[in-house]
Amino acid sequence: VEPESEMVDEADHGATSLDFNNDVWSSSPTTIDNQVQCSSCERTIKENKELKQEVKVLKFKVTTLSNKMAHNQQQWVKTLQEMQKPSDDTELRPDCEIQKVLTKLSKEKDCEIIGHWRKACVRHFYWAVTSTNESLGKVKLAKFQAFLSHVINQHRDLPNRLFNACAHGDNIKPKVWMLKVNLDLQATDLLHSILVPFISATEAYEKMSTALNKTNLRKAIEKASSVEQTSCLEGYHSVVNQFAPKMLAYSYLGMLSRSILAALHFNYNLQRDAKKNGQGQPRLCVTYPKYKDGEATVREAKIATNYDYVAEINQAMVTTSRQDLKQVANDLK
Repeated sequence: VEPESEMVDEADHGATSLDFNNDVWSSSPTTIDNQVQCSSCERTIKENKELKQEVKVLKFKVTTLSNKMAHNQQQWVKTLQEMQKPSDDTELRPDCEIQKVLTKLSKEKDCEIIGHWRKACVRHFYWAVTSTNESLGKVKLAKFQAFLSHVINQHRDLPNRLFNACAHGDNIKPKVWMLKVNLDLQATDLLHSILVPFISATEAYEKMSTALNKTNLRKAIEKASSVEQTSCLEGYHSVVNQFAPKMLAYSYLGMLSRSILAALHFNYNLQRDAKKNGQGQPRLCVTYPKYKDGEATVREAKIATNYDYVAEINQAMVTTSRQDLKQVANDLK
C-alpha cells in the first residue's frame, strides 16, 4: 500500500511542477498586464465597430421611412392622426366644462348675473344635443349658440341660419336678462356714471360669450352623442373607487379581486326599484349631490342595497374543491 501512495504523491507533485513551468507562469507581471490591456483594446475596437454598424442600419431605416412618407405623405399623415386620436373617455365633457366655466365667471366682480343662467345653459346644452340627429354636429352647435341670443332677450332673427329662432315660441317668462350694448367709454363723467350698470352687464355678457365660444368647447359640442350618455359608466367608476381607493396601492390579485367585487355590487344594484307609499306611489327623498355643489335635489327613494352576491360567493367557495381553487389561483398568477 505504501509504494502506491508514494507514486501518487510523486504524480501530484509532478503535475504541479509542470503547471508552474508553463509559459504563462514563467511570464513577468509586466507582460501579463500588456496582454490584458491589448485584449481590452481589441474588445473596445470591436464594440465600436458594432456600434457604427448599428448606427448605419438605423440611419438607413430612418431614410427609408422618410422616403416612404414623402411618397405617401397624405396616407401616412392620416394613419398617424388615427393612431394619435384620443379615445372617447379622454374627450372634453361639454356639460361639465360649461358648468365649471360659468361657475368660475360668476365669482368675478360684476358677473354675478352669470350664475343665474348657469343651470339654464347646461339644460339648454342637453336639449340642443338630444333633440338633434347624431350626424348633424353643426346644427347642435347652432342650437347651443342660440342661448347667447336668448339671454339678451333676442329670440328671432338669430345670427346662425341653421337655427335662427328660439323653439319656445312667444311664451316667455320674465327673467333677469343680460345686456349687449355698444357703449362709448370716452363719455363725460356724468354720462359714464349713469352707464356703469349697463357697462358691467355688457362686460359679463362678453365674458360668457367668449368662454362659450372657445374652439375646444365648440368641437366637443359638435361631437356630443345624442343617444349615449356616460352617467352609468361614471357611476361604475365611483363604485370601483369605493372598493379600491386610488390613494392606496394593491397587488395584481388584490386589485383584480376588488374590481370583480365592484362589478358584482354595481350589477346587483344597477336598477333598484323605488319605494312605495300606502297609495302605491313612489316615495321621494331629498339628496345633496356633490356635482351640483350641494344643491338640494328631489329623487325617488330606492329600496335597500342588495348584497346577495356575498352569499353566492361563499357558497361557491364552500362547494369548490381545494384542487380546483388552487388551479384557479395558479391561473390568476
